[in-house]
Parts: sequence; C-alpha cells; structure tokens
Amino acid sequence: MDLFSIVTQGVGFLAFATGIYAFTHQNDRHLKLSMTGQNLLLSIHFFMLGAYTGGVAAAINIVRYYLSIYSIGRKFAPLFIVLYIGLGLYLYQEPKDVLAIVSAVIATCAVFYAHGMKMRILLSLCTFLWLVHNVMAMSIGPSLMEVMILLSNGRTMWYIRREQRSVKARERAIEHEE
Repeated sequence: MDLFSIVTQGVGFLAFATGIYAFTHQNDRHLKLSMTGQNLLLSIHFFMLGAYTGGVAAAINIVRYYLSIYSIGRKFAPLFIVLYIGLGLYLYQEPKDVLAIVSAVIATCAVFYAHGMKMRILLSLCTFLWLVHNVMAMSIGPSLMEVMILLSNGRTMWYIRREQRSVKARERAIEHEE
C-alpha cells in the first residue's frame, strides 16, 4: 500500500470516528452538527478514492446537515433532492452510485421532515445503503464506520425509546392518582 492509499484510508477512519461520535447524541442538533463534520471527511475520502458520486453526495450533505439545524433550512429540501438526483444522473458510472444518491434523498427527507426516533430510523436505512456503497468502493474505514453507526444509532434509539416509555408510565401514574 502506497502513502496516498494510507492517507486516503486514514481520512476514512477519521470520518469513522466522527460518525460514531455523531450517533451517540440524543440531541438532534448535536447529531446534525457532528454529521456535518463527518461528511466533510467523507467527501475528501471519496474524492481521494475516485468515488466521485459519493464525494459529491457527501459534499452536498455538509450544507444539507448544517441547514437542517435551522427551521429555514426546510424550504431547501426540494432543492437538495433535485440537486442529488441531477448530479447523480450526471456522474453515474456504476450501480453503487445509485446507492449514494438514494441514501442522500432519504436522508434529506429525514433531516428536514422528521425528528427523534423517526429521523434515526430513516438515517439507519441510509447507513445501510452507504455500507453497501462503501464495500463496493473498497472504502475500509467508512465501511466499518457504517457498521458501527448502525450499532451506535441502534443503542441510542433503544435509550430514547426506553426514556419515552418511562415518561409515558409516569404520566399514566399521575393520571391514575387524580
């Protein structure tokens, strides 16, 4: 393995660490901020690999995640979807490219129109699509990252669900006392 390949995979492993960190957050805003940084690293990694569709999708994700933090960003969702599809068609080279674009479109809907558990379920679907893409692109760090994100996001969803059940149980107990 030459130095360029080592650096390329190293950037992928930095994205891996950032992605795991992102999905440990129960707060949607912190998740989205961390995903902004992760996608910056992923974009660089995919361009270095020559996986240009993945690189472009990750670059657009940087802006999308950042805007999704603010309520005004919601009006940009259709623009992002058109941008992903248009660039996906323009850059298409092989079947794995479709996975990056479909994932980006689903994630756009997730971060602009969903929140909490629903957003995390949709992002898990996107994570699976990216996992398949990354394996096909021979992207080692990001492939491992997607597996770990699935596990980390699953753990966080379990905690959120457990907390929701606990709150509902307390509310029922209060209603029963009255």
